Amino acid sequence: MSAFAGAMAVLLEDPNIGSNAQYRRPPGDWAAVRVVRSAPDDQLPGLGGAASSRAGSLSVTVAADALASLVTLP
Repeated sequence: MSAFAGAMAVLLEDPNIGSNAQYRRPPGDWAAVRVVRSAPDDQLPGLGGAASSRAGSLSVTVAADALASLVTLP
């Protein structure tokens, strides 16, 4: 296991950072996975200087090995 994979595993298992989630690739069954959620606040430039807008988004990080048995490549 690489240092990055080890650090990600620790973050996913931390109850203050990682969250339980469900993953499904149709037509398969739902599977429980752990994710790290983040909600970056991205500023959109070019909308009038000080009157620029902000866009909310949601991003999740999932360990690849958690999905390996659920995803089949063509």
